Order: sequence, then C-alpha cells, then structure tokens
Amino acid sequence: MTWVSKLKNFLSQNLFARLFLYAAALVEPFTSIMLFSIIDFPINPYNVVWIGFYSCLLLLWACNRKVSERIINFFLVISNGLLTGLWCLGALMGGVAGPLYVLLLMICPFTDSVLRMAGITLDFTKTLILFFVMVAILVCIIGGILRWDKKCIEQMEGENV
Repeated sequence: MTWVSKLKNFLSQNLFARLFLYAAALVEPFTSIMLFSIIDFPINPYNVVWIGFYSCLLLLWACNRKVSERIINFFLVISNGLLTGLWCLGALMGGVAGPLYVLLLMICPFTDSVLRMAGITLDFTKTLILFFVMVAILVCIIGGILRWDKKCIEQMEGENV
C-alpha cells in the first residue's frame, strides 16, 4: 500500500480528518459572508482562496463514500467555485493580470504574503511569468509524485508475484 492510498484511506475513514476537510472547505464561504456583512473584516478573501481550492480537491478525491457526503461535497465545491469566480471577476478591475493573480493565489499558498514581505509589486508581465512558472513547478511536483507512486505500485506488485 503506497502513501497516496494510505492518505486516501485515512481521509475517507477518519471522522476527524473529514470534519477538518469540511471545516476547511467552509473557510472561503465564511470569509466571504463576513466580508459582505462586516465593513472592517480583517481577513483579505484572496488569502484564503487556496484553502477552499485544496480542501475541495481533497474532498472530491477522498470523501465520497456515501450519498450524503457526495451531496455535501457538491454544495461545498459549487460554493467555493462560485466565490472564486466572484473574486476573479472583482480582480478584473486590476486588468487581465487580476484573475491570473487570483489563480496564482489559489494554486500557490501564501504567495501574496511572500510577495508583500519581499516588497515586490506585480505588473501584467511579472504576473504572467510568475503564474506560468508556478503552474510548471506544480505540474512537475504532481507528475513526480504520481510517477514515484506508480513505480512503488509496480515494485510492490513485482514483490507479490
């Protein structure tokens, strides 16, 4: 059993892990509701887009055993997707680079904080380059993990024969 299948089993069978994923998937909708209802809400909604994205991916990947879980997952994914689309639409005020920046924040956690600490301001060209570099890095990491996991599975099957 590889670590990917162990992680999937852990997330699908452990109640506390599922509850944590559901709570994480509610962070973006909760932040958005609070932002729309409270004028001086201290959390920037663009900083929590990644939490909604990755928690929904994990929910769709691991937590779909029962029909009730699938219905809850459907509504959580739809709400996070609609809110991300709303924030991308709001980011269009910054030009075409705005939605790319939101997608960058969604894929790479803490990008906004790191860029602010470094004192980097992004224009369209820098945002586009950073977006494609981060996507390429993410694709390489995921591809490496899947290739490594496939190699482990083949190695285990070879040992079992």
